[in-house]
Amino acid sequence: MKIIKLILIILFLVISSGSITANIAPQECNSSVVVSPKFGIITTDSNGKQSFVEITEVPNVEGQEFGWIAHVDSVSAVRFKETLQLPVAPTTWGETTTGLTISEDGLTATFQKKAIPRDGIISNFWMVAKGDPSGNYDLWVTLEDKLPIHFSFTLVGPGR
Repeated sequence: MKIIKLILIILFLVISSGSITANIAPQECNSSVVVSPKFGIITTDSNGKQSFVEITEVPNVEGQEFGWIAHVDSVSAVRFKETLQLPVAPTTWGETTTGLTISEDGLTATFQKKAIPRDGIISNFWMVAKGDPSGNYDLWVTLEDKLPIHFSFTLVGPGR
């Protein structure tokens, strides 16, 4: 029964995801089930209301937030690890924060954190900085040491 349910969920994700490339099947995570991870940006309307917009082309505009959200069936903290691979090293990574490490070649950032679900959702966002290179990026998100979720996106427009 679990296999049939898994296949149906995968088919639903493939059909409904359009061009978003999130490679994941629902999986156990800290006694939780992770379903329908999405990648996108945060937009703000004229009234100041912020919204998540699923997208694969992120504007290379300083301050633009991009990241992922995932629905989880958990109320306790969920550990996650992100690995962000850039097409070329940025001008600078800026100030590092707790849990962030940068590879020696400057192409890869790894970030680890715990998040407490809000209304069954966990998420994390990055912000485009001045000097970030345009091009193809890969983001892997691992929840509770399970199979990674993979997102591919392009940073488009101005930048270097």
